Amino acid sequence: MSNRGKERAPIDPSAVHWAVSFLDRFDQPAEKFGIWHEMEKQQDGTFRFAWYEYRQFVTEFMEGLHERHLNVVFDWGKWKCGEKLFFHPNLIAQATAADCLKLITSCVRKDRFCEGFMAQALEQGVIAACLKRLREFYPSE
Repeated sequence: MSNRGKERAPIDPSAVHWAVSFLDRFDQPAEKFGIWHEMEKQQDGTFRFAWYEYRQFVTEFMEGLHERHLNVVFDWGKWKCGEKLFFHPNLIAQATAADCLKLITSCVRKDRFCEGFMAQALEQGVIAACLKRLREFYPSE
């Protein structure tokens, strides 16, 4: 069922606080965000393409965004502001909360089509910058 045309519930501040709780693991990671697996030949002769295996905390973050309704419904493929923010993360400090959520959503969605994209966004500090900015809009009590 499509979400187009449906009213979107307001963002739950507790959901944003949950997402921001990952900041320490994303901003100064003690370990890599995952590992690449090279293409490999299976026993039956078929090949498994290269793939990125995320650490549990990254998977928990990406799945939790959906569970907590923080994934924004929009035409992410046509959203040009996202490219600018992704390639210039310093600009995220002036972004709106909606733009931060859109950028995080875009990174999760792009990862479905481009293996390891979320790892790139994490390594470049894009996700951490968005979470820091969201913390300004949704301060903890």
